[in-house]
Amino acid sequence: LKKIMEDEKELKRIQQAVDPPEALAKIPVLELEDVDRRNKQIPIEIIKREDAEILFHDIFTNGIFYLDIGFDLHCLDKGALPYVPLIGRALVEMGTKKRDFVSLGQRIGQKTGGIRPHLFIYQVKDKDKCAARLFLRAKALSPQVPEMLEILKEVIFFPQFNNKERFLQILLEEKARYERNLIPLGHEILRTRLCSHFSESGWANEMTRGISYFLFLKKLVELAKNDWNGVLHNIQQIYDDIVNKRGLILNITAPQDEMRIHEARLFELIDAIPNNEGYEKIWQASGIPEFEALSISSRVNYVGKGASLYELGYRAHGSVLVITNYLRNTWLWDKIRVQGGAYGAFCIFDRLSGAICFVSYRDPNILETIDAFDHSSEFLRNIKLDKRELQKGIIRTIADIDAPLLPDAMGFTSMKYHLTDDTDEARQEMREQILSTGPRHFREFADTLRAVKEKGIIKIMAPSDLIGSIKKRFPKELSILMLV
Repeated sequence: LKKIMEDEKELKRIQQAVDPPEALAKIPVLELEDVDRRNKQIPIEIIKREDAEILFHDIFTNGIFYLDIGFDLHCLDKGALPYVPLIGRALVEMGTKKRDFVSLGQRIGQKTGGIRPHLFIYQVKDKDKCAARLFLRAKALSPQVPEMLEILKEVIFFPQFNNKERFLQILLEEKARYERNLIPLGHEILRTRLCSHFSESGWANEMTRGISYFLFLKKLVELAKNDWNGVLHNIQQIYDDIVNKRGLILNITAPQDEMRIHEARLFELIDAIPNNEGYEKIWQASGIPEFEALSISSRVNYVGKGASLYELGYRAHGSVLVITNYLRNTWLWDKIRVQGGAYGAFCIFDRLSGAICFVSYRDPNILETIDAFDHSSEFLRNIKLDKRELQKGIIRTIADIDAPLLPDAMGFTSMKYHLTDDTDEARQEMREQILSTGPRHFREFADTLRAVKEKGIIKIMAPSDLIGSIKKRFPKELSILMLV
């Protein structure tokens, strides 16, 4: 026993020891002079068609035609949002009025490279609203594009929602998938819950992929079993509101000559979509406690703390991406991963919404982790950052920005920039700020993190017995929600 205790002390000494500079200097690194100072440009052409937009990206795709059709969700009341992911799946998994779901799946598989729903929700830069759309993402070889468009027309104009058994199957699959992901993706679920307090996009993401969505699924299962006609009416009404030319986006990634071949057919698709009268709904967040403990059946915990930096008076600067990256790989890694025994810890800043979130992953601790989050400001204020470490942090951040993208991802990323008003000029300014990040930016950001320590909100996911044991020691009164 004495030997074990001595070994434990030695392990802690090694864990807390700083690597000598001469050892670190032997690791080869890039120089800042090797980094491109300009952002990579993605070609985009905007074509107006009544109230719809076609975003065209002239990119070599090796013979594949990528098409994303996006319907604006701001026509919906906020109570309708949780239905949207299910409607997206139902469009391609429930069949149409012309063929059952098996035949539809076979036709999609034979004639295209796939058609799948995708929920797009991001905050618009410098605005209090988000860009929210339900996309159908499709791809096909160029000769098969006419057949792909015919399938899309069938799916959009002749959906078949009136199949209780099939819808329940999709619903139960969705619920089971969420329950399965509670543990492996607990840190992402907790971050989504945190961000619901800071922006319209954060709240909408919580309603459509967060814990609120999971609770909705649990209720909808019983409702669909006992009042199918009522559920069917809601689905049909919401879908009729969604299919609207106002705010419609067609995002196309293909070479110019392929676009010319299929342009007329694309216009026909747009023209066939109704242009319904309506107005943009504003979604007001409500009903989620700021300090919250989510009870799960697990022996590990997830701890999160967050705030809106913009509400705290912070003005966006590219250096924040270097600083949060550095925090994640040094202070949080050492305190929460190495010394605390968690599987991981993150500090993530969303420059569109201003939300900053600290989260831990598979964590044996709770209060100690919150303490580590809160001492991040002191770490930054007292840090002695040498040129080599700073340079590595800057290059890591640029590497994330310049990560290689396949053609369809390039087109989709360019569309995201367009819909969120994230201009080339703004992103180039951010890049220049990243490359010019210095020690003073770390010290200045320490004051911002001190405000997060004082005004940030906290959420944890943990087993109920552990929640009960730390509740009285928690800095704020906790609202407890039983999940599973």
